Amino acid sequence: MNTEIINTRTPSRLDWDIAIEATNTILNEIIAWSSREKVLELQKPNPDKRRLSKLETRWLQAQRDNHPGNFKELPLMIAIIEKYSAVINQNF
Repeated sequence: MNTEIINTRTPSRLDWDIAIEATNTILNEIIAWSSREKVLELQKPNPDKRRLSKLETRWLQAQRDNHPGNFKELPLMIAIIEKYSAVINQNF
């Protein structure tokens, strides 16, 4: 999402719709990915407890960020998108 465009003009309804869908998709992907990876890790003979802890933390953060209040302000949605973009780029 081009945040410069949004910061230089009044956001349109389309900007809002795109931000809502992108934020929702990213959070759902992080939640699902964390859950899948946790199950896979637990199936190993010797699960990595540190990795399990990181996955649980990531899952909890994404659940917390998936709060309806975060979808009421465009800057909050942009911050969430930016926060999780690096995680998605590393793991997908």
